Amino acid sequence: MIHISHLTKTFCSASALSNVNLEIYRSDKYKKGMFPLLLGIGHTAKRNLIWSDGISHYVLDLNTEEKEELLSIYSEEMISLSLSTLQTEFPCGSLTLAYPRTDTGDGGLIYPSFHRTINYLKAHQIPAQNTIENYMLVSAERFRILENGYRASEALYESEEDLTKLASQLVVRDFAVNPLLYPVNPSCEILLKAKDPSSGSILEADCALRK
Repeated sequence: MIHISHLTKTFCSASALSNVNLEIYRSDKYKKGMFPLLLGIGHTAKRNLIWSDGISHYVLDLNTEEKEELLSIYSEEMISLSLSTLQTEFPCGSLTLAYPRTDTGDGGLIYPSFHRTINYLKAHQIPAQNTIENYMLVSAERFRILENGYRASEALYESEEDLTKLASQLVVRDFAVNPLLYPVNPSCEILLKAKDPSSGSILEADCALRK
């Protein structure tokens, strides 16, 4: 059984690592300092491990041993992640370790080359390779960011044709961490609504528009 939860996460930007010394970046100590999730091994018994693709959020129905196994696999792949890969791959999901009934935790991004992590999630019925295009989109509202920080609605997309075209141009805001690989328009935001096929409920996601 998979439970759904919404979580706020903070991640390290790939662009912030562009000037990091390569030898420093390769070290386990540096990776564990930059990605607190890697320090969670051995501390999962009373905490939830949560997966998200930026639209759906699932509290994984895993026992402590399974959480430890998944986190160990993820940690190995994150520590092995090269700076060059980080600059060429776009995140496809995230894992967060959090205490129950909280909305924050230690989060880390999942990259397409994390094959063992993705396969472990898929083995537990998690759609770990979902993209925006995989969802049944209901609407997308475009907002323009004003100089005072507020936002004004510019357009509402509801037709299947418009949503299909727009979907390929969107990036989940939490995953827009590499402005060199996928530059986004800083002056607009997209509120995306999609239908969850398993429950019929409406899922919402804040997205950015690629330049």
